[in-house]
Formats: sequence, structure tokens, C-alpha cells
Amino acid sequence: MRLESIQVYKQQLTRAIKDTIEYRGYTVHEAAKLANCAPANLSGLLSGRNADGFTLDRLVSIALGIGLRVNLSIERKYARRTIAE
Repeated sequence: MRLESIQVYKQQLTRAIKDTIEYRGYTVHEAAKLANCAPANLSGLLSGRNADGFTLDRLVSIALGIGLRVNLSIERKYARRTIAE
């Protein structure tokens, strides 16, 4: 996976996390408790100060913790090769 693709996924997850926290009216402390992370770290993510400090899997964990559903789609890039007998 290209680094650019990972950055796009991280940006999308961060936006979804921010939107969900706002929509549900969670405080940073409430959301951090649900997401099992430190309030200061979540606050930094939401303000954009340390968004790069979160791995993709950590963002997925936070999203799941606050009630989002995250789907991952995997597709083959190349057709299956047949072996001649």
C-alpha cells in the first residue's frame, strides 16, 4: 500500500471520528473513555496537532470505540495465473 493511500485513509478516519464526536455531543473525556485513549491524545487528534502521531490501526480502534463501523475492502490487483500441465 502506498504511503499516500494510508494518509488518505487516516484523514478520512480522523474526519469521521471528529464528525461522530460532534454529532453525538460527546465531550473529549467521554469519547476518550469510549475509545480507550488518553483525553490529551484525542484532543490533539481532534485539533489536528498530532494527527500524524496516530497509526491507521489506532484510528480504527478509536472509531470502533465511539461506535463507528469501519469496513476494509481488499481486491486482487492481478488476475490469477494458471499453470500449464
